[in-house]
Amino acid sequence: DIQDDNSLASAEGASNTNRQKNMNHNQHADTTDQNWKQTILLDLQRKVLQRSDRYGFFSRPVDPERDECPDYYEIVDPKDEMCFDVIGQMIRSGKLNSVDQYVKFVNRIIKCAITYNSDEDNFVRKQAEMIEQRAEGAIQFARDRWVEKEEREKKRILKMKMKAERLRAKQITANARERKSRS
Repeated sequence: DIQDDNSLASAEGASNTNRQKNMNHNQHADTTDQNWKQTILLDLQRKVLQRSDRYGFFSRPVDPERDECPDYYEIVDPKDEMCFDVIGQMIRSGKLNSVDQYVKFVNRIIKCAITYNSDEDNFVRKQAEMIEQRAEGAIQFARDRWVEKEEREKKRILKMKMKAERLRAKQITANARERKSRS
């Protein structure tokens, strides 16, 4: 009985070790998953800024006093306001984690700029209208990279699952042999 208890404790210890390894691996996979997403989004942000915000109009939140637009929040709802600095912070914090989300936030920048600068000849408005056009290629490139990376991740995860199943099968076989040899 003492030998059986020791064998059981040894098997439980091995099982707990394997569970811990799997948990650590899953945590690493989550971190890796977040890292590639963040890398693609930050690269997209850099490219869009280079192509679309040459004058820095859309990089930081509007300050009505500094930016000489005292009625800004009478025209633009503060809940709609967005800028590239905030988008960058959201990417780095993991709150923004897809290209589609990125595009929605960039569209908020455009909408606010157009709403406030209603004169169609306004320079800032024209710059805002050009963001989408200038960013289009970078956004498509990011989407393509995203799909490619997701496919690679799916294949990697499938391989890991298959390997884990093989290891479990080997462990079950080894345990069965050990029990048989004890009988």
